Formats: sequence, structure tokens, C-alpha cells
Amino acid sequence: PPTPLRMPSGNSNGLAVDGAGVLIAAEHGTRSVTRDGVAIATTFEGQPLNSPNDVVVADDGTVYFTDPPYGLGNTPSSLGFMGVFRLAPSGALSAEHRGAAAARPNGVGLSPDGATLYVADTADGNLYAFAVGAGGALADRRVLTPTAGGPDGLAVDVAGNVFVTTSAGVEVWSPAGARWGVIPVPEQPANCAFGDADHRTLYITARTGLYQVRLA
Repeated sequence: PPTPLRMPSGNSNGLAVDGAGVLIAAEHGTRSVTRDGVAIATTFEGQPLNSPNDVVVADDGTVYFTDPPYGLGNTPSSLGFMGVFRLAPSGALSAEHRGAAAARPNGVGLSPDGATLYVADTADGNLYAFAVGAGGALADRRVLTPTAGGPDGLAVDVAGNVFVTTSAGVEVWSPAGARWGVIPVPEQPANCAFGDADHRTLYITARTGLYQVRLA
């Protein structure tokens, strides 16, 4: 069996690696984003975060993460909104999008040029695109495409194609929103990431298993 990297994990969900090779984790259990196990985001405007879900790191060290309520259980949100957050390299935290209480911002990823941030909303089934402006601020939120339903985690390849885990499997979309197709998975997938030395293997977490598929 694999050797545990961290135990306990704080109910870590989404993971990313920063420019120094250090693990960034969105933790449901601690309601925080951590770097190598040390909290780097826990509150906003004096209130605890909901339940950080997924995270991505830009080349300049800016951290973006989604904050739905999945880890709260019966605890109400103190923030009162479901957010997409930006943590600047300086440590300043800003809410780049304040979603309605029914929203469920989930998977998050960046385009190769860092100019577009993608966010999957599990509640409405849409894949959204934000323009990344000067200093990393987000603007011009738009629907890139609806999905088959229940979008969760996502990954972006070197050509800018977006791989989104949905009820159909892993759906693949071009940067323009054209659907290339779907990679079937034996059970509903939750997240995905590229790996191996050539980054041509897609690793997929699902309900009980870890899957891999080699890509062209």
C-alpha cells in the first residue's frame, strides 16, 4: 500500500504544488488552505471560510481556491456566500466572486498562459471562465459551456483543453468551449490531474478508486 504523506490530512480535498514544489491543500476539516500543513488562509472579513474545496497556483505564486459548504455539514456558512478567492503572494486574501447560497463553486484551473481561470459549479452544471487581469484580479465571468452535470474537479493541458470530471466521466473541452469528447470511467470521477515525466498520463480519482489513462 502507498505510504501516507500526511496523517491526519485535515480532510484535504483539492491539491496543488507551488513553484517551490510544496504542497498546497484545500482542507474541509480545518476550513483552511494550507501550505506544507501550515494554514495560509482561514478567515475572510473576520469570518471563517466555508470549506475550501479546490486550489490552483499561478506562476507568480498567487493561489486561487473555491469555497463551497460541502465540509460544513449542518453548520451554517458564516460568510453567507460561496466564493472564489484569490490569495496574493503578499498574503492578502480577496473574494473574487461571491456566489449565491445555492451555488457550489468546485474545481478550479488556469489556462497555460495564466490569462483565464476556469471554475466548475456543481450546482448549475456550468463550467465558467474568468479573465485574469493585472495583479491576478478576476473579471468578466462567463459560462464557457454547460456540462453533462455535476462537474467536480478539473485539469488543463498544455494546449489549453479543459478536462472536467462530471456525471458522464471526464469531459474534454477546447478553450473555445467545443466538446472534444468524454473519457469513460468505471465509477463517477471526482478530480483529475496530469502526471508522469511527460505529463501525458491523466490520473483520475473516483468514488473508491484511482485510475489512469495515457493520452495522445
